[in-house]
Amino acid sequence: MDAEPIQLSELTITNHMIDSMRSTRPWVMFLSIVGFITVGLMVLAGMIMMVVGSVVTQKFDGFPAVLMGIMYIAMSFFYLVPSIYLFRYASAIGRFLDSMTEAEMESALSSQKSFWKFVGIVVIIMFVLTILGIIAAIMIPLMIGMQGIRGY
Repeated sequence: MDAEPIQLSELTITNHMIDSMRSTRPWVMFLSIVGFITVGLMVLAGMIMMVVGSVVTQKFDGFPAVLMGIMYIAMSFFYLVPSIYLFRYASAIGRFLDSMTEAEMESALSSQKSFWKFVGIVVIIMFVLTILGIIAAIMIPLMIGMQGIRGY
């Protein structure tokens, strides 16, 4: 359900706004490319771990190397999605600067919104996992201690 457009006769896109977008674009593009490179390196590292793990049955901290490789590849998703949003945002800024159309401005803002929405969701998930980790870090030793007391 789209909201009705709001007509603001006083709203003007100033040269300062355009310059801000123009100077933001290279940094957004840079961060998206760094994100893509990070994803590629993570996938490569994950594949190397899986190959090494299948050849050598050695374990790292109780986790088989193959499982660690799969985890690396899965974690690369958390870098891929925001990198795609940033790339779309930088591309839309470029198109807007070329055409100065309302549609391209909307596209840029939509990509930026998607990036920040994803980041916000990841922050909420990490916050919840951190709280659960703290609770587990307190409860597990207590439960192990209680088992030890009953054992004697």
